[in-house]
Amino acid sequence: MHSAHMAGPQLRYLAVVNDRILACLGFRSAALKLAARDQWIGWTPEERTAHLSQVVGNRRFLVLPWMQVQSLASSFLAGVARRLPADWARRYGEHPVLLETFVEYDRYAGTAYAAANWHRIGRSTGHGRLSAPKASAKPLRDIWMYPLQPNFRAILTNGRRTEPVPPTASRPPQQAARKKKGAP
Repeated sequence: MHSAHMAGPQLRYLAVVNDRILACLGFRSAALKLAARDQWIGWTPEERTAHLSQVVGNRRFLVLPWMQVQSLASSFLAGVARRLPADWARRYGEHPVLLETFVEYDRYAGTAYAAANWHRIGRSTGHGRLSAPKASAKPLRDIWMYPLQPNFRAILTNGRRTEPVPPTASRPPQQAARKKKGAP
């Protein structure tokens, strides 16, 4: 059974017009370990431990399916990204510098994130932090990041890094592999 409850620090936002909810966003603490993110930032394990609280994860995003408002999703994302740092700092005393999210690439293209200037940095491995070693893998997800500060890498690496670390190895996209097998 899956629970919709988010534990730990969290903020939730609603897009409302004329008392009608159009969309909602939920944020909480970042993933504890995420190889693609940690490499993209250039984190050492010690830096990740020291600065993980400055990364906030977008864990829920829903635009109600009957809402047909052009650019609603990307506009809502952009507006919340401007507001969230002050709200998070006021509530939790920590100043976030980076947002992260996951998009199931088999189901969604991440178009709203791309339109709101988020960066696709890689793909998850399909194993969550609570997965048992022999448990079946979760769906693969694209990893998207949104810097809240232009110097976020310097902040998160104690001034050591300002440019992204290039990936060490590139895996072919799963969609291309499926097409080779004859899947739709």
